Amino acid sequence: MSAEACMAGMFPPTASQKWKKTLNWHPIPVHTIPRREDHLLASEKRCDHFDDVMLQYMNTTAYTDLFTKHKTLISYLERNSGMKLSTITEIYLLYDALWVEKMEGKRLPDWAENVMKSGGDFEYLAICYFKIYSETTEMKKLKSGFLLKEIFDRFTSKIQSNLSPDRSLVMYFAHDITITNMLSSLGLYKLHQPKYASCMFFQLYSSDEMPYVKIFYRKSGNVVNIKPLNIPNCGSKCPLEKLYELYQHILPTQQFDKECALRDGHTLPPGGNPENAPY
Repeated sequence: MSAEACMAGMFPPTASQKWKKTLNWHPIPVHTIPRREDHLLASEKRCDHFDDVMLQYMNTTAYTDLFTKHKTLISYLERNSGMKLSTITEIYLLYDALWVEKMEGKRLPDWAENVMKSGGDFEYLAICYFKIYSETTEMKKLKSGFLLKEIFDRFTSKIQSNLSPDRSLVMYFAHDITITNMLSSLGLYKLHQPKYASCMFFQLYSSDEMPYVKIFYRKSGNVVNIKPLNIPNCGSKCPLEKLYELYQHILPTQQFDKECALRDGHTLPPGGNPENAPY
């Protein structure tokens, strides 16, 4: 949907392409792959090593305390929604459904209105969904590393004049959690839920000294002027060579299937980790 909306804005129909006078739109093909086969953007392709790492994280106090400290709230939500809420993902999916209903002006049941408060515990617990997938170095590598490496490698090819096809602009259309995973992996994330039309920009600049990169984050469609982010240990203008050095620990060195292979001596329960979103 994001891709189609963007294409409609960038490439409106010419007079000969209009098929309905009152509709300034014409179809533009968008090529995708199934979510469960996508390790780059949706990042939902099965990864045994990630599941193993997530299960280890789910046994830490950082994770279990979320449920211990909000036990009363979770019981309230389960009792009124009829849902079993045993993971952060399940809590988020309930919150997100109610949030969209409220945003669209729909009347929520009283039990939901009581907890759908900005800055409240339900909101906090739900948006923890946007950080739990990138809490460790291995998580960052498996959820954002492949995309980050592709971006850096495209920049390198552009500099060396061997990018094929030779593009000046590459656009990726994905999801809110793709953005938060990337921000977290770069050390730039502060807990929040991205709004519709949020996006990131990675811009490559030529320089007499060495090519450098600026990264921008547009938090919503209403923001007009955005400033480059302050990349940790580098600043707002970071040489590409320095970016490789800073993030080498999360850039994959093997193909996805090899990076995702279950380590020797490790086993998984059927279905992998419970936090896998049931899309």
